[in-house]
Amino acid sequence: MVGFSSSHKGTKTATLPGGMDIWLVEIDSTGKKIWDKTIGGTGHDLPSEGGVKSTLDGGYIVYGDSNSGISGDQTESCRVIKIIG
Repeated sequence: MVGFSSSHKGTKTATLPGGMDIWLVEIDSTGKKIWDKTIGGTGHDLPSEGGVKSTLDGGYIVYGDSNSGISGDQTESCRVIKIIG
């Protein structure tokens, strides 16, 4: 699942680098969280609708929109492209 979060608390395992960040969560068949990852820079980073796809190697690619500069997980200004595998 992919969405966004502006919270530093709750069931998330990572803190936010910025205002809103992409939040990726993998769950098992019973709905139990396996892992989660917060992705973004110091601005607002939001996933696109359908913004996560599985890859052939068993990982994921996440895509969306950002107004963050180079910070947090971002290596380019105003883009979020992160491969998790």
